[in-house]
Amino acid sequence: MSNSPTIAIIDYDAGNLTSVRNAFEFVGQVAEVVRSPNQLDKYQRFVLPGVGAFGPGIAKLRTAGFVDALNTEVLESKKPLLCICLGMQLLATTSYEHGKHTGLNWIPGEVVEIEKVELGLRVPHVGWNEVRFVREDPSLEGLGGSADFYFANSFHFIPKEKDCVVGTYHHGQELVGIIRHDNIFAVQFHPEKSHNIGLSILRKFAAGSLSC
Repeated sequence: MSNSPTIAIIDYDAGNLTSVRNAFEFVGQVAEVVRSPNQLDKYQRFVLPGVGAFGPGIAKLRTAGFVDALNTEVLESKKPLLCICLGMQLLATTSYEHGKHTGLNWIPGEVVEIEKVELGLRVPHVGWNEVRFVREDPSLEGLGGSADFYFANSFHFIPKEKDCVVGTYHHGQELVGIIRHDNIFAVQFHPEKSHNIGLSILRKFAAGSLSC
C-alpha cells in the first residue's frame, strides 16, 4: 500500500466519504478526506463524491471554497477528477431539483427528475442496474460491453453534447450513467458499492488509467 496519499476525497459535507475511502483502501490505495481547499495542491487526483440534494450540495461546495481550488487543479492543471453520484450532477450547468440551481458548468447540461414514464416505475431509483458502454474508455477496459452497478438517485444528468457520454442505463427511459470529458470521469452510480467491477474503476483511477 502506498504510504504517501495522492488521492484527495473532497469533503463538502455531502456524505459518502467513509465508504469511498474504505473502498480505495480495499484496493491497496490510501485516499485522504480533505476538508480544506488550501490542501489540494499537494494531491495528484481528486474524488468528488456526494449523496443528497443538488442545491445544498453546490452551496456547500462553494461556501467551503472548493470551487476555485478545483478550477485550478482540475481545469487548469488537468489533474484527474472522479465524480460520483451527486458529484457527477454538480458538473452540470443547471439543476431543477427543488427549484433552479446553478452548477459548476464544467460539462454543459441540466439535471432533471427521473420521469415515471412506466406504470410502477420506482423513483428514487435504488438498486442494481445494467450500464451499457456506448464508447471505449480506459476505465472500462476488460469489462465487456456492459456491467451492473449500484444506483441511488431520483434525478439524472442530461449533457448538452452527447459525445461525452460513455455509458447509459435504462430506468423507464435511456439515461446517462457515465461521462468522460478530458481529465474528468463521472459516474451516476456508486462504484464503492458495486462490488468487484466498481472497485476495478477505483483501482484504475488510482493507477492513473482514468486520465486521458
